[in-house]
Parts: sequence; C-alpha cells; structure tokens
Amino acid sequence: MAIVRPDGERRWIFVTATPQLDAEGRFKATFGIFYDITERKRAEEALRKSEATNRALLEAIPDLILRHSRDGVYLDFKAAKDFETLVPPGEFLGKRADEVLPAEVARKALHHIEQAIRTGDVQVFEYQLPMHGEMRDYEARVVVCGEEEALGIVRDITERKRAEEVLRESEARFRSVVESLGEGLLITDLQDTILYANSRLAEMSGYAPEEMIGRPAFELLLPPEDWEEIHRRNERRRRGISEWYEVQLKRKDGSLFWTETYGAPFRNAAGEVVGTLGATTDITERKRLEEQLRQAQKMEAVGRLAGGIAHDFNNLLQVIMGFSEFLLTRLAPGDPSRREVEEIYKAGERAASLTRQLLAFGRRQVLRPKALDLNALVSDMGRMLRRLISEDVDLVTVLRPGLGRVKADPGQIEQVIVNLAVNARDAMSEGGKLTVETENVSLDEAYVREHPDASPGLHVRLTVSDTGCGIDPEIRPHLFEPFFTTKEAGKGTGLGLATVYWIVTQSGGHISVASEPGEGSTFSIYLPRAEDPAEAAPSADATVELPRGSETLLLVEDDELVRNLVGMILRRCGYAVLEASDGQEALRVSGCHPGPVHLMVADVVMPRMNGHELAQRLTPLRPEMKVLYISGYANDADVRQDALEGDIHLLQKPFTPEVLARRVREVMDGFSKA
Repeated sequence: MAIVRPDGERRWIFVTATPQLDAEGRFKATFGIFYDITERKRAEEALRKSEATNRALLEAIPDLILRHSRDGVYLDFKAAKDFETLVPPGEFLGKRADEVLPAEVARKALHHIEQAIRTGDVQVFEYQLPMHGEMRDYEARVVVCGEEEALGIVRDITERKRAEEVLRESEARFRSVVESLGEGLLITDLQDTILYANSRLAEMSGYAPEEMIGRPAFELLLPPEDWEEIHRRNERRRRGISEWYEVQLKRKDGSLFWTETYGAPFRNAAGEVVGTLGATTDITERKRLEEQLRQAQKMEAVGRLAGGIAHDFNNLLQVIMGFSEFLLTRLAPGDPSRREVEEIYKAGERAASLTRQLLAFGRRQVLRPKALDLNALVSDMGRMLRRLISEDVDLVTVLRPGLGRVKADPGQIEQVIVNLAVNARDAMSEGGKLTVETENVSLDEAYVREHPDASPGLHVRLTVSDTGCGIDPEIRPHLFEPFFTTKEAGKGTGLGLATVYWIVTQSGGHISVASEPGEGSTFSIYLPRAEDPAEAAPSADATVELPRGSETLLLVEDDELVRNLVGMILRRCGYAVLEASDGQEALRVSGCHPGPVHLMVADVVMPRMNGHELAQRLTPLRPEMKVLYISGYANDADVRQDALEGDIHLLQKPFTPEVLARRVREVMDGFSKA
C-alpha cells in the first residue's frame, strides 16, 4: 500500500499481519511487519514502461525479427502485421534455415549467422525470394544475441530497390543527354572548385573528366588575366543572375580557345545557390571566320578606295611615264637632262607599282592564270633578285627537280617573290642569307585542321627564308594587314605582305609563317598543283623590237592627255588613228569613216557608255573589227570575267610605248588572247 510521509513524499509499503490469540483462543492483538518497497515498485514501473515502449517499438517496426541458434535453427520470431513470409512463421520454428529457404539464400543466412556470433560484428546481406509471382528484395542484418544466439532483422526493400533503379535510369538518361550535348558543362561550388565536367568539356580542354573534379576551375581552365573578370561574373551567379558572355579557356597544353558561355546559378533542392553552372560552346572557328570577315571587309573598303582612285591615277601615270619615255628616246646618252627624265620615269614606275599593289590586295586587278613551272620562273628572276638584295646578302636557290605545275598569274607570282625578297632584305641590315626553295608536298587532313585556310591534296611549296632579325610574336597577327609596317616612316608602305597574302589567296593557295625573334623568318606558300602543261615564263630581261603596222585604228579615251599620248604612239608605229573622247563620239566617227576599222582601242571606264558597252554596239556594225581594252581599273564585271577566261584583250595602265605597240600587233595578228 502507499503512504504519504509528513514531508509529502509518497512511499510504497508491503505489510504482513499475524493475529495474536490468548490461551483460550481469543484474538488479543495483531503482529505486523512493514516493508518499504518503494524502490522495488519504481523498478517494476520502469520495467513496465520499458516493456510497453519496446512492445510499441516492435509493433512499429515493419520488419521481421528472428532469433537463431548458432547452427541456424529458428528459435523465435516477431513479424510486423503486413510482413509477408515465404513460409508462415509458426511453421519454421525449430527448423534450420536450409529446411525452409532456397539453397542459395539459406547458405548466405547460415554464413552470416556464424560470422556474427564468431566476430560480434553486425552482418548485412541482401537476397531475393519469389513472392506472389514476382521476385522481392530483402535486406537482413544479423547481430549477436548472447553467446550462441543471433537476431536477424529482415526488411522488405523491394520498393527501395525499384526507386533506386528508377533513379539510376533517370540519372543515366540525364547523363546520356548531358554527355551527348555539343556544349561543355561545368559545375563548381561556391569556392570555384569543380564538382562536375562532362566529356565535351574534357574534349575541348584536353583533360579527362576525372582530372578536373576537385580542382580549382580558375587555375585549371582560365588564363590569369581573366581571373578578375570571371570572379566578378561568378559573384553575379551567387546573387542568382544568369548571363551569356565570351571568354577564352586554357587547354591542358596551355593553348587558348574562344568559348561562348552561358553562366547560371547552381541550386540545391531547397532552391539555395550552392555553386555555378556554365554551358560552354567552342567558338574558335567562328572567331576565326569573324576575323576573316573583318579582314575581308577591310580589304573590300581599301579595294573600293583603290578602285576609286586607280583609274584617274593610272591615267596620270600613263601620261607621265609615256612622255618621259619619249623624251628619253630624243635625248642623247650624255645629255645632262637625261638623268632628270630618268628619275621622273622611275618615280612613275614606283607609283605604278604602288597602284598595282593596291589593286592586288583589293582584288581589283585582272588575273591571267597560266600553268607555271615555278622552277623556271625563279631561275629567270635570279638576276633581278640579285639586283634587289644588297651585296652582303647571299642568294641561295634550291629548286627540286620534277616540280609540279601550278595555275597562277606569272606576273602576280613574280610580285609575291619580289615582295618577300625585299622584306627579307630589309630584315638583314647586317647581311645574311636569302634562300628560295621549291618542292612538291602533300597536305593531309591533320595539317588542314591546324591551318583552316589550307585545302588538302597535292601542292607545290615555295619557301622564302632569311637569317634576319625575326618577327616578334605580338606583331605576327598583323603581318598581312594593309598599311601595317614596322619600318621607319618613308621606308615602307605596309602593302608588301598584304599584297602577297591576297595574291596567294586569289590563286587558291595558302601562306604560313615561321619566325622567332633573332632566328630569322620563313614564309611558305602552298599552291595547288595543276594538270595543264607548263607555259614558259617570260624572261625579265627579254627585249622586243617595236612592231609597226599600217591598219586603221579607232582610239576611244575620255582623258585627253592619255588619248593624245596613245594616239601619238600608234601614229609613230605607222597606224592610221581615228580618235573619239567617248562612246557616242566613237559611234559617230565610225559611222562617218567609209573604210575598214581593223582595231578599236578603248578605255573601259568612261562616262555614259563604257568601253564594253561600246564594243557590244559597234562590233555588229563592223564584224571585222577587233577590240583591245585599256584600263587603269577594270571594274566592269563582264570585262573582268572575260579577261580572266581569255575571251577579250585587256591592257592595264600604265604601259610603255613598247608594250602598247607589241600588244596591238598581237591582237591584230591573232597571236594571243592572254
């Protein structure tokens, strides 16, 4: 019973009472013994609560709990209400595992029971059992219970396994999509450590994905000069801001490549920003094409400028050089005025060369491609090249036999060689060696991948090397830009290499440069091999007697000074010359002339009616008449195309009296259309 002490504490008392009787058997007293059992009652209450708690826990556990002997005999069990077993629990008590379970499952169970009892360690294993026509998955945990017994806790994990499989399939699909994307994906944490990189990014950068995980993204993939900028962008990611931007990334070999990147915050399931995500596209090729487009637009602008001034400028040069040459024919070799006239003529030649270079890289010059033997061309230029370079520069030519032919304009290729030779000479102020080499080469796909301007196949390589000062790396990207020069003012126009580049490109070729400061330079020109038989290159030193004739010529030129000069040259060669200042006047003059007109010499660019339009109107009226166009700037598309295909005759201004006389005779006699 319970009693309450004066201090209020409740105590439990166990009482035994024994009656006391007198001699006659009558009750006279009670003998009582009081035991304080408070602690026992408390222990009993605690045990009751513990048992209730354990019972509740056991009821709540969705598992099957089995007690085994060491030899695998089932001693006891507790099964959750909904837990299904292969054999009803009551039927397997007192039996060994191998008596009620499939052999493989029983083998696992007996092994882990023995291991748990022997080592005292928890044993965990999984197995499958057929249940209602399907295989279900179970996880068993075996713990030691006493010296010779063990408890097995079995849980049905079928749904978990299915969920894991669904998750694996989902992750596999996601990874497959991510890995098949054309973009490189990079995920970093808030400290910019790489958490994930897909195979496309690995391919771009040259790293294996596992080489990147756990490494700092900045040090691994970014050049140091971009760290500050990308750090600012990542700060915006942490504030939840996404954006597109372009950035150069660093490959494993240290080379750089351009990328377009979409940067976004990387969030966890709670929506918190825990890092950054970057989707990266390699735009190196696009950048290269954009640079080519900018260069082409720049060249186009300069070409339009060159074309705009070339016509009038060449007309002026035609007059200056033509009359200078006439004066030279009249002055005796010892005449004191002869040197001054020669200087005027040389200045005109230099100005004409400058105009040709402007038209060349502006692609406004008519090309006459022929099948060329570069060995013969270089050999014929030997004397001229030696005059170009200084005496303290050795000229070495290495012309390999069996060289293939190329299809190119001989004059343009000569200009390429001259420009490169002059450039090399200027790089060797203290003397050195200039080497011109030719050889057959084959460009494979690997080379073309490294040099996108090139095309695969058989080529002829023309190499011009020097032992000069070399080229600084920061200058090399600007080598072929028009008007870019490192020479002193007045020492160079900046058109030499620009002209080389555009002549080679127009000829279907490719140029590469190898140079180191102090180690000299090598310019390698690759021209596709041609199948046509080679035509002999004209000798630079050839001289031809001024041809003459007596035919009637119609001269149409809107510039009076040029018309007077050309008319005078033709008359001195014996021709009868009819003159007109434009197309309309030419039609009138032709209509009034009763005799034949054997040749019309017409400027291409004239007001109201150009030379090509005049020829189209006049040749049906005079079918016997041949046409020779003269022009300082053949802008007419039909004239340019016909000249390129050899269907018309075109003479570029400025020209010498000898060239004009020879060209007129060739057209009249039908010797050449080239």
